[in-house]
This record gives sequence, structure tokens and C-alpha cells, in this order.
Amino acid sequence: MSNTRMPWWIKLIISIVSIAFGLVIAFGGMCIFVKVKYDINLVKTIYQVTVVAQEVNAEEKFPKYIREEDMGPAMNDINDIIPDLITYSEANGYEVGTPSGSMSGDLALTERRVGALLTMLLNSSADASISIAGKNIAFSLYEVSFSNITEKSADFGVTIKLDIRDIKKEMDFWPASYIANKIPNNIYVKSIVTITKGENPFEYTTSSKGLSINNLDETETQEFLKALNSFVKFGSIEDLNNSLAGTFANALIGSEESSGFAYSLKGLDAVDYAFETKESGNLFIVKK
Repeated sequence: MSNTRMPWWIKLIISIVSIAFGLVIAFGGMCIFVKVKYDINLVKTIYQVTVVAQEVNAEEKFPKYIREEDMGPAMNDINDIIPDLITYSEANGYEVGTPSGSMSGDLALTERRVGALLTMLLNSSADASISIAGKNIAFSLYEVSFSNITEKSADFGVTIKLDIRDIKKEMDFWPASYIANKIPNNIYVKSIVTITKGENPFEYTTSSKGLSINNLDETETQEFLKALNSFVKFGSIEDLNNSLAGTFANALIGSEESSGFAYSLKGLDAVDYAFETKESGNLFIVKK
């Protein structure tokens, strides 16, 4: 009895299945290796990298983004209460001077006006960079927002556009290089802290509330940062929130220990700060 030859198409199917099975085994082994060595869920990390790499519709995602046309009105609102505090020239742009004189009343600023003010303060600073993973990272302030406002507290959020090219250069080994090659050079980070008022004027504390990167939600961001921290020390969510939203909260309010805008107006009869919600929207107020 002669042996029946196996049809070519059956051989092809067997070959394809064998290759696919081999790839599955190899990928499974790679997942186990990465999990054991770095405590990273490779499947989740690949998904998160894909999401971070997606284009961000920033104006839609961060609707209170700071516009160039917000700068002039913010200067006018502030100078109406504190004459000549902010100046503008084509050569130097908007500059915040040294407070003098006396406030003519309460200074109330919308979220966009606060964003414009903080941008002016940044432009007046000699070093507009943030230290992350041991690197001084260039950034721009994109949005400021307030939420969950009560008499004693408010959530204060900033969205920062970070240039992370110097950090990516340090990720030149596998599997970190896979992440570095996929994610963009510039990422949007939304950082939120809760500001809680103290018993005395201008006293406050900040506590970490939430952090998200590009199109990731807060939970996905926490998992993604855990993966990144295995290769470069970004720090915890709390560390990043203190460096980002916490720093801007201090720049906006300030205290005896930390110079800030509202506290610097004490000599101009400012007595305290507040976050309030009015018909016109959420406001930051320096009270006289």
C-alpha cells in the first residue's frame, strides 16, 4: 500500500500554525521575562504606549487652554486693581513688576486669566524648567483649571506640555527603547492638587489629587509611570504633582516660606485668597 502524499495546502496550514504558535510562545516568554525582571505587565504597557503615541486634540481635551488673546485682558484686569504692575513691550513681552501702592479692591481672575498671569510670571523667570528624572525639562503652561470648590478647599489643575527628548535619550536599552521609540517628544501632562486653606490668612496645604498623560486616564497613567520608573526615575504620582501643580499653586498663592503672587500683595493691603464660583465661572480672588 503506497503512502498518500499530504496536500500542499495542509502543509502550508501546519507551517503557519507552527510559526504562529512559536511566536505566541516567544511573546509569552518575553512577557514573563519582563514581568519577572521589571514587574511590568507587557501587554498593558504596549497598549498604554499606543495610546500615548496617539495625536492629542489639545484644544478639545483641555478647553480652558491659554490663548494669546487672554494676555492683554489679564494685564488690564490686574492693572485696574494694582496700577502698572504688568507692562508690555514688543521687545520683552509681558513683564510682572514689583508690587507697590495699594490695591483698589478685590482682584478676581478667571481660570484663563490665572493661566495668563502664571505664563507672565514664567516669562519673567530666569529658569523656566522643571526637574524630572534628574533632567531639567523645558515646558510650556497650556491650561489652568479649578474644580470642586468649597469654602475651605479647591482642586487646582495645570496642563503642561513637556519636552521629554532628553529623558528618552536615557532609554536606549530594551525594553525601554521600545517605549522611547513609540512615544512622542512632547507630551501633555495634566496635574491636579487639592489646595486646602489653613486657619490663618494665606495658610494652605496642597495634596496630590490626580495625574494623566496625553489620552491616558489617571489609572492608566499610574500604570504607565510604574513601567517608566523601572527604567528612568520619574518619581511617584505624588512627586510629579508636587513638582507640577504644586509648584504653580505656590507661585499663584505663596506664603512666608514660599514666594507667590497673592502673598506678595500683602503690603498692598491684600488680606487673603479664595476660590469661588460665580455666574461668570470659577474665580481665584485676592481679597482686600
